[in-house]
Amino acid sequence: MRDIKMVFQRHATRKYCAVFLFVFTFLQFGGASPAFSADMQWWEGKNRVQVFSELLKEINAYSTYQCKMKIESYDDGLREASQILWYTQPGHMKIKQLGPFKKGATVKIESGGRITARLGGLLGILPVNVGPDSSLIKGITGDSAVLSSYQAIINKSIEREPGVKEFTINPAPDKNEIVVVYKMAEPISEYRFTIDTDRRIIVALERFRGDKLSSKIVWSDVRFGKDVDESEY
Repeated sequence: MRDIKMVFQRHATRKYCAVFLFVFTFLQFGGASPAFSADMQWWEGKNRVQVFSELLKEINAYSTYQCKMKIESYDDGLREASQILWYTQPGHMKIKQLGPFKKGATVKIESGGRITARLGGLLGILPVNVGPDSSLIKGITGDSAVLSSYQAIINKSIEREPGVKEFTINPAPDKNEIVVVYKMAEPISEYRFTIDTDRRIIVALERFRGDKLSSKIVWSDVRFGKDVDESEY
């Protein structure tokens, strides 16, 4: 009887140790593999609209931001432009051209819809009220300045849903970036977004006509909130 009792005691001890080990492991790792809880994979399992909606939610969380945009157009030979953009909720925007395209020109877009433009150089003394399709506020790609904000670019991508034929998400050379690609019919057949997965912002956009690169935008020096500086405007 004593031997049988000792066997049961050893069995119970092993059982309690196993339960303790399971509970400790569960608490230590949150009951799940770390690979599935990593926030850097927020895009996994999402469709295109969900990915861009997440970007829109993130950018709208800030009351104000600024960024530099380097723009290149290749349709009629290489053309280049650089600009600084300031955005304040709920839709107030200012843009200054750094050159070479329209160097010194500025655009102010008020949330109520009023648009004021100043030309660069001596012609930029007086502001001019213009419409959203005025040539005075169109860039080298032919797009209006009103479509320059993160919000406008993201919303346009969401609105294109009916015409999207193919959508993929691929890792970028930088481990903190992904490339979101969607393909459509002509004239612009492919949009290729590079996204910073930590900050959840777009850092580059390439547009293709067929297999030919049509234009490229690269964002840099993106600042939010108290880090925004409008002294250069």
